[in-house]
Amino acid sequence: MVNKFSLVNSLKELDKKELIELVKELSKLNKDNKIYLKTKLSNNDVDLFKESLSKLNKSLAFYESMSLKDARKVLVDFKKLSKDKEKLIDLYFHYLYLAREISFDWRVQENLILAIERVFKMLINEIKDDENLKTKYRKDIKDFIDESIEGYGHQERLEEIWDEGVENGE
Repeated sequence: MVNKFSLVNSLKELDKKELIELVKELSKLNKDNKIYLKTKLSNNDVDLFKESLSKLNKSLAFYESMSLKDARKVLVDFKKLSKDKEKLIDLYFHYLYLAREISFDWRVQENLILAIERVFKMLINEIKDDENLKTKYRKDIKDFIDESIEGYGHQERLEEIWDEGVENGE
């Protein structure tokens, strides 16, 4: 029988000093590891939020270099690491506004419109059960819908997502 590597068992075999050294080495490997560890150990997501904004800006800088997959991963990763819903919502809005600016480009493709709608739905799902968040962000959401492009039935779809997720839930 082949002996499978078990991370948990391997970590259990290390003493405290070795574990500390391993974590230090891991944090030096890349910036993401360092931010992850800092967020988890200090319960402070300020650096994570700043890094997430930076990654969104890079992923959605302009049409030719946009990476919808990378941008969405930033949102998913932040949600996994941070408990701060308002910062998450701010990231959703940041994504949506960056993507919307690209959507005004004549070369825009339907996949960008669909990506905007998916993230908009993620945003609505975050606030739909929280009256304070619904109240706080209602105007921003309505403004976003009103200022979105009308092609591809996009504006109507955003209204539907809003109505299904929040308005009908009241």
